Amino acid sequence: GDNMDDADDRYYGNATLTVEGCAPGPFVAGIIGGQTADDDRYSGIAPDVAQLMIVRASPDGDEYDKDIATSIRYAVDNGARVINISLGKYYSPQARMVNDAIRYAQSHDVLVVHAAGNNSYNLDSLTVYPSGADSRGEFYDNFLRVGASDEQGHVAKISNHGSRQVHLFAPGTFIASVMPGNKYTLSQGTSLSAPVVSAIAALLRSYFPYLKAPQIRQLLMDTARPMADGKSISGGTVDMLAAVRRLLDAPVNWYRAEAVTDKYVGPAVYALSPSPSFVDDTPFITYKFGGKKYMVDARTGKASPLDQSKIDDYKRR
Repeated sequence: GDNMDDADDRYYGNATLTVEGCAPGPFVAGIIGGQTADDDRYSGIAPDVAQLMIVRASPDGDEYDKDIATSIRYAVDNGARVINISLGKYYSPQARMVNDAIRYAQSHDVLVVHAAGNNSYNLDSLTVYPSGADSRGEFYDNFLRVGASDEQGHVAKISNHGSRQVHLFAPGTFIASVMPGNKYTLSQGTSLSAPVVSAIAALLRSYFPYLKAPQIRQLLMDTARPMADGKSISGGTVDMLAAVRRLLDAPVNWYRAEAVTDKYVGPAVYALSPSPSFVDDTPFITYKFGGKKYMVDARTGKASPLDQSKIDDYKRR
């Protein structure tokens, strides 16, 4: 764009595939959805569900705030449900422009995952951008900042941290992924921790499509594995298994739905059962809404009229 102060001047850029000097992009994408033919150790976390849209905002060095904001809006407008931001800085001339784009993502139920940075800083004492916060300094509820944990489950030495500014940690050392030219390698950094969380979020959004972005953010923080030195809001590192177990086993009023139809359970329904029942090996949760009872597939959110006889029959087996 010609005018760096005009957020509406958004239709620029190109679709040129650049390889040289662009190794971080494929590496990050590989963590999320990489597919390898000969060595599963380098496959991504969500290769079967992730549909990647790569938007490169910085050819080399520092990125313009406007390019970041435009990239976020472009991803939202083209159907993204999770946006991974593996970049950051400590000076941002157009910080509000980027935060407005994150708020735009919030209005479209898109989760934004941001790498905390690799300077060992305490972010409670300084600001890293994008801040993902409103004018009062409150985080947008679709924004999740991720630091790096090491292979021992501690905060990685390089990782930024902050009990008020970093939401949780994720593995960020000795991370395997792909490189241009059909090569594999290991690397480290919060730019790799963020896509670990983005991939987990993509899996959750695929298997539990009725969950909203703020619910996924809260779920990942609530189920984070505690760390002795977990200097973050959650105090832990991401735990995908614990998150899935919470969805299937925990009291279902956690979902706080607002509506239920024959196809969708959204957040204000009331749980009749504290944990799933089963019909034909499918976990169901019993809900009451509008005076009617429903059995809701705990994995898909699809609802059908309650058939207690089917549940009772399964229990007798």
